[in-house]
Amino acid sequence: MVWQKGDGPVVPGQLRLDDVGILLFGSLAGCAVEHVLPYRSLAVVRLGHQPDERLTGRPSLLVELQTLEHFLIAAIGGFGVLTELAEQITAAMALA
Repeated sequence: MVWQKGDGPVVPGQLRLDDVGILLFGSLAGCAVEHVLPYRSLAVVRLGHQPDERLTGRPSLLVELQTLEHFLIAAIGGFGVLTELAEQITAAMALA
């Protein structure tokens, strides 16, 4: 996975879903980077369709928080992985 917060740098790393939210882990210039996105704080989760919603040329998942902060998440494995991920996050949001 690679992800980007807002217009920040693209971070190679991992994504994990738990009972509370989306956990993003990565490393940038040798420093650990971590974000927790609680399900109850998410406003929008959708597949990116616009050219500026692609990440390193890959299709991405757009995750927008209620604060309007947003993240783009791209999977090395492709579009099918993103579709499944979007479904899992949407289901978890409904339960939060």
